[in-house]
Amino acid sequence: MKVGAFILVGVVITGVWVSAKALASDRMESPSLSEELTIATFLFPIGEPVTVTSGDFDKDGHDELFVVTAINEPSMTIGPRGLMLVPNPKYEMRFFVLAFRDNNFGEPFLVDAIPAPDQMIGPHKPIVIDLDNDGKLDVIVLLFFATLLPETVFEDFKARLLIYWGQGDYTFVRTEVPLDLAYVPFINPCNQVGVGDLDSDGLFDLLFPDSRYVRLKILYNFGNRNFSDPEHVWVQQDGDECLPIPLSIHVQNDIIIVAGPCLYSENEFDFFVRTISRSEHGGWEYSPLFLRNRRVQDFEDAVWDIGIVDVNADGQPDILFLGPPELAEPSIPRVGPSYVGLYLVEGKNYEKIARPDFVAWVEKGTFLSIEAGVDGGLVILVLPEVGIRYKHLWVVTSSGWMTSSRTLGGRGHLVDGVLINRSTTRELILLASVDFESEITVINVVRGW
Repeated sequence: MKVGAFILVGVVITGVWVSAKALASDRMESPSLSEELTIATFLFPIGEPVTVTSGDFDKDGHDELFVVTAINEPSMTIGPRGLMLVPNPKYEMRFFVLAFRDNNFGEPFLVDAIPAPDQMIGPHKPIVIDLDNDGKLDVIVLLFFATLLPETVFEDFKARLLIYWGQGDYTFVRTEVPLDLAYVPFINPCNQVGVGDLDSDGLFDLLFPDSRYVRLKILYNFGNRNFSDPEHVWVQQDGDECLPIPLSIHVQNDIIIVAGPCLYSENEFDFFVRTISRSEHGGWEYSPLFLRNRRVQDFEDAVWDIGIVDVNADGQPDILFLGPPELAEPSIPRVGPSYVGLYLVEGKNYEKIARPDFVAWVEKGTFLSIEAGVDGGLVILVLPEVGIRYKHLWVVTSSGWMTSSRTLGGRGHLVDGVLINRSTTRELILLASVDFESEITVINVVRGW
């Protein structure tokens, strides 16, 4: 297997060969990356970077960045019993809009600040969408709060669902929707917000996995910026051989796709996928419980990120997921113990999750972006999970071999990223930190994408 790398601002973008079996198509004209990748680096003293998303908030044809940062974060120190977190009474999370015009950023526009004195906040990547059908983009922000006690103990977990209703510029009106959710603080690769029109009224509804009660919460969008009380939809069904704990949720073509660990006993787990959809009579229809059929003793080893994409344009949501190397055929060359497999299961064959099509080797992490072209090709970005100090980003493309290597200037430890539209071009934004202490946000703009 041939591996190429692009070194960008202390961040490595690595390309790997993609299995032709997994992605081959009679009509495929595979996407490719430009031969000339360049990068521009910008520094903003707006706090430690947390996450980033984007949207055309002022409707001028160019995406702006919606950046989440934190200031006065709890610090790590060594106490009598080892490492401990020291709470900070001035800790807060901040939301900014950054406009990118004429190859430069404007001044950061502060949208809101959320104080969290002596607490910790676990944020979900914000979702940008028009929720009220007024033609202006809104932002959905899910935050998890926990009180920080000595010896790194957390208690009083609570969730806050904030919706920022766009005003057609960089200003928003904030509302808060009551939401009672359990939070699993050590689980990173989980999409915990689903968006879809489940009642066919033309408005997007919101879905959340409620792992504590093995169910989903659905908030129906009534319009006029109002939502229903939660409807609870059970994930477990009679006859399931294990207890499916929903941690990740996606909605595609009104089909709900739920994934997470499946509990057999206290120290025995598997990975599951289940689809749920509306029946003709208004109830819910459930797929069988699709299992990986490889049991593990550690809960975290049964948690893998999934991504949804329609690879062959048949209207069926296909599943891309990260999983253990053992799922790949023995004939496929291994590349090292630190790598996991990227696998594909087509929408009509979810039962093949125990025998998926191999796509590529990557490091375990989360999907940053999955794009399918009209020709059937794919470009997949994976953000590896290497402690908190991410060093590089995996780029998997169905165009085949990627062998070029180059070094470009810059700096930073990669935290998150997003693809943005700029009139007729696309650019990759890489959000990075200088040192996780100086409260400076680094934004690397990769051009030629």
